[in-house]
Amino acid sequence: MEAVAQTTIAIDLLTPLVEGTRPEQLGDPTPCEAWTVGDLIGHFVMGGHMFAASLRGTEIAGEPPADVLGDDHVAAYLAAIADFQDAVGHLDSLEKPAQLPFGTVPADVALRIAAGDLLVHGWDLSQATGQGFWPPEDVVGEIEGFYRVAIGPELRAGGSFGEPVEVAPDAAPLERLVAFAGRRP
Repeated sequence: MEAVAQTTIAIDLLTPLVEGTRPEQLGDPTPCEAWTVGDLIGHFVMGGHMFAASLRGTEIAGEPPADVLGDDHVAAYLAAIADFQDAVGHLDSLEKPAQLPFGTVPADVALRIAAGDLLVHGWDLSQATGQGFWPPEDVVGEIEGFYRVAIGPELRAGGSFGEPVEVAPDAAPLERLVAFAGRRP
């Protein structure tokens, strides 16, 4: 499946979770031990703008505000996703270099990283807020395969991913993906 399709599916799955998150849940813990629900949604907001800038070959201007969510976490998220989707819509090549915090990669790889990040953190948000999350198993399987190649010790050492968690051999694809990313499904 194309990387653009993966990100579209991930966004389509994540958006209802963000929209279903009540303001009073923003301080609740998540499976990302250092992040609250608000921090996690803030990660989506900053990530959306960061990936958009990287796909455009630009930098985010200025320092991000201390509170990226402002008074409306849903509006902040939707604006970031719109920025990201605009950048994707204007990509002229999936081979175009995209500068990410850890290095430069082709846009195709950047989009696959974004899709995986959205799926894993979508699971985090669903767990933290008690909402259902059922991504298609084929998409999860593709992202898991990509993660197994792309996520090495250097990304784990940098704190982007926890150590893999062992799951049963017959675990569902989503359980395998989040376990590989360091979560306990």
